[in-house]
Amino acid sequence: MKKKLTAIAFCFFVLTSCDIPGKIIIVNTTSKEATYRCLFSEKDSVIELKIKPDKNHNKSGIFFGFGHRWTNNTIRQYVSTINKIEIFSSQDTLVFTDKEKIYNFFKTRRKGLFKDKIEVIIY
Repeated sequence: MKKKLTAIAFCFFVLTSCDIPGKIIIVNTTSKEATYRCLFSEKDSVIELKIKPDKNHNKSGIFFGFGHRWTNNTIRQYVSTINKIEIFSSQDTLVFTDKEKIYNFFKTRRKGLFKDKIEVIIY
């Protein structure tokens, strides 16, 4: 009985202390290379990800700190730092400059039990 309680307590502490990082994952489902570009207002910084069409390399991501959750407030804070998002594929180009549209774009793509991931799928 003592071993069982120790095992349960150990599992409880391990599982509750595990913290997964927040992330934005971009998946390319097209047959050609696609690009995700995010332009930030601070110091003209840019994140540009080129995602290959190959099944083994068709995902790329931006990782945030451990414990990062995509709550409505967190999304708004992140969006406030963005000037523009551009998504280029062989079939389409999407450009977002309006903060409310960027917010809705991210909010509708939240995934995961703890809202730790935003998944952008490029068609």
